[in-house]
Amino acid sequence: MKANYRLLIIACIALIAGGVLTYTAVPAYAADPLTVAVIDVAGNVLVPTETVLKVIRQTQVGEPVDPRKIEADIKAIFDLGYFINVDWQMDKVIGGVKVTFVVIENPPLKEIKAEGLTKVEPQELADQWTIKPGEVINMNALLKGLENVIKYCQEKGYLVQPDLTKSAITPDGVVTFYFTEMKLAGIKISGLEKTKESVVRHKLTAVEGEIIDLKEFNEDLQELYRMGLFDDIIPTIEPGPNPDDLYLAVAFKERKTMELGFSVSYMKGPGLGGGLQFTESNLFGLAHSFNTSLSLNKESTTFELSYFLPWIGPYDFSAGFDVYSRSDSKLFTEEAPDILFNRRTNGGTITFGFPLFADIDGSVKFKVEQLHDLPIEDLTNTIPSLTTTNNRTLTFQLTRNKLNYGSGGLVNGGNLSMFSLERAGGKVLGGDTNFYKMRGETRQFFSLAPKHVLGFRLAGGYLTGSSVSSSEMFLLGGSETLRGYDFRNSSGDRFALFNTEYRYQLNNYLEGVMFLDLGDAWTPTNADNQFDLKVGYGIGMRVNVPMLGQLRFDFGFSPGEGPKFYFSFGEMF
Repeated sequence: MKANYRLLIIACIALIAGGVLTYTAVPAYAADPLTVAVIDVAGNVLVPTETVLKVIRQTQVGEPVDPRKIEADIKAIFDLGYFINVDWQMDKVIGGVKVTFVVIENPPLKEIKAEGLTKVEPQELADQWTIKPGEVINMNALLKGLENVIKYCQEKGYLVQPDLTKSAITPDGVVTFYFTEMKLAGIKISGLEKTKESVVRHKLTAVEGEIIDLKEFNEDLQELYRMGLFDDIIPTIEPGPNPDDLYLAVAFKERKTMELGFSVSYMKGPGLGGGLQFTESNLFGLAHSFNTSLSLNKESTTFELSYFLPWIGPYDFSAGFDVYSRSDSKLFTEEAPDILFNRRTNGGTITFGFPLFADIDGSVKFKVEQLHDLPIEDLTNTIPSLTTTNNRTLTFQLTRNKLNYGSGGLVNGGNLSMFSLERAGGKVLGGDTNFYKMRGETRQFFSLAPKHVLGFRLAGGYLTGSSVSSSEMFLLGGSETLRGYDFRNSSGDRFALFNTEYRYQLNNYLEGVMFLDLGDAWTPTNADNQFDLKVGYGIGMRVNVPMLGQLRFDFGFSPGEGPKFYFSFGEMF
């Protein structure tokens, strides 16, 4: 588009000057050549003579008059941009002839008007013009200013071009540029194999026939990236059927959304563990998400199944459900750390999402959960009988997702912020627990250079209530929170966590990572569980494998702990 705009600008300047901005060709002389004795400039009022003389380089004092050199100098003077007309004359003087370049200046600038713009206010353009009122109009400066205006509009998201049939300069120095704001002729979509076109168009807000807003369009494309269905989204601009409209074309490269994963882990205590997971995030090509997983080790077994609809019909309301079952062995509470028990947890959630503001989405999640605490038959220090806890909670969450994605669907900038408030029990919800649980998290990414990204995550939580199950405590440690430590290394009714990663994309399949994790979970009312900052650091590798997705390998280290290896899926944050 830039090259086309430059041609339009040059043509516009030529049109404005048409029939007025001319220079006189030099006639040829058949007589014997005369010697140039003096070179002078006439007709200039505001433009200094020295400015003109500096560009006269072909015609020289003491040399014969050469019409071709004079013509070259006339062109050089004209190219200064200050003059409507450039001519020359020759007069005899002692020692030869005097060559005088006769110029007619452009009028002093009185005002520059930009007509036809509805998305940009005229006063916004004042700094884009390089020529100021009172100065002699310079066509080169007008050209530069016109380029600045077009670039400024592009930065604001709008494509404009000068209307060559209307732009003009009046004799009293009023310059008027007429612009055409390009409208949308339509959106062309290509590259979709599995994904339904309706999924893409649901996220595209541009309306045919309206003025193109590239900022809004690019944000729509980022929304499509955030769905996790595409590795690449390549937008281009194509000519429309009319001079004042354009097509926006988008080529998609779909991601393999069906993943069958497995994991192997080893931790102190639970020992060797593993898991299986099946995920389809584009079921039926409608962006529906289905997930089922099974993970186990000698101390716990977890099964989970979930389904999510990103929107319902034409509306931006989402819905999903999740059911799970978990068995844990040899658990203990802070109040009675010497009493061990087994626990079986069954539960499910229903979630509804909805837009709140321009960039903020809300969601409400209702959870029903039942915990069975069981005695351990071969231990004497265990709970004496079966205890059942019913847990009913309602969670309200706010999310602002402005992450930016580049080639390969990898995050290369932007931020994500979330805040949630969970309420359990009370007269409305009922159940055996009664608490409030708050959690906040923000992520920020910076692109340091192509393929180099620095990411940060800051998170914290607070739990308070008269009846709180130990399963609601915050847990830190392991591959998802605090690397360099075992899973559940620390627990408490509040936590603080900071993660930072430096990511370098080696190619489309490999990514290297260096990381630093800081944080702790603690309970201030427990003298044995006070805040104790934990530090983990290490290196990792990300491997993109078809059908398996992104595999995450991390080696974590921490003071007083041996190296720990983690294997999981996807980025940590």
